[in-house]
Amino acid sequence: MTEPLKLLTVGTSWITESFLESAVAAGFGHFAAYSRTEEKARAFAEKHGAKKIFTSLEEAAACPEIDCVYIASPNVFHFPQAKLFLEHAKHVIVEKPICTYPEQIEELYRIADENGVIVCEALMPQHVPALQTVRAALPELGVIRSVQLDYSQLSSKYAGYLRGEKQNIFQPEMQAGCLQDLGVYAVSVAYLLFGSPVGVKADAVMLPTGADAAFSAILSYPDKTVTISCSKTAQTRAPSQILGDRGAILIESVSQLTGIRLIANDGGERVLEEIPSRFEVMKCEAEDFYAYILGLPARVPYKEARAASLRVSEIMRKIRLSAGNFAF
Repeated sequence: MTEPLKLLTVGTSWITESFLESAVAAGFGHFAAYSRTEEKARAFAEKHGAKKIFTSLEEAAACPEIDCVYIASPNVFHFPQAKLFLEHAKHVIVEKPICTYPEQIEELYRIADENGVIVCEALMPQHVPALQTVRAALPELGVIRSVQLDYSQLSSKYAGYLRGEKQNIFQPEMQAGCLQDLGVYAVSVAYLLFGSPVGVKADAVMLPTGADAAFSAILSYPDKTVTISCSKTAQTRAPSQILGDRGAILIESVSQLTGIRLIANDGGERVLEEIPSRFEVMKCEAEDFYAYILGLPARVPYKEARAASLRVSEIMRKIRLSAGNFAF
């Protein structure tokens, strides 16, 4: 039996815990935890059975026992932290968005290749089987002219923000906001299903902090438009839709590609994807990461995953430039 890959976690939030649960099931072992404070690192390590703690990223990167790293720090730290670990020949998976700028992603790819390791983005829609299911069902819709993708989720941090508390997710200096946190999912689904658009138009509503509270974008293709709407200050109540002249596909969750139905014009309806647990969805990306490291066949080939992350980052930059009021 293969020994578990020794994983270092960078970050102690709920998303780290969720990924860690799935990663252990996929073949990783939680070997070490990093936090800026010893108290947080120790508490997280004890809760999840890690053997070591670090409060220095440099010391963690130099540790010969660590095989791979999961980074779930604020967006602004993704690039320098991933770069450090890749330069020390550690495999790295980074929470979405992998980096803010396409050039940063390209540099990480170059460093990873030079050091014989892999780097990829933890982005659920890219790795779940439902993606192939939707792709296979698109011809049943006939001619597709319009796609509406919405991911509006009232942030758990918004109440604190309204009380005057400083929240990283609403701070542009953290390269955060609605597009970076939620929009990356909708843009990814658009790219994964239809490729790169030929044009991008966007607008965004900013909070007083300078971070976007909500944005809308129209991605233009030669034969269709994909309309994206996202908000961190409101909760969506309707599914996303892919509309064809013979039917429609409804998607309850763009972020996980779950709760998917196909409804034909004649009234026929069938379920394409149920609503699996978040554990099962995140396990898909962990399994692909594990396969990349060991050189095994993966659900999504490594080169395809890398290309998608880069192309999505390019589209997101076009959205920021079109909106014209982003601080980064």
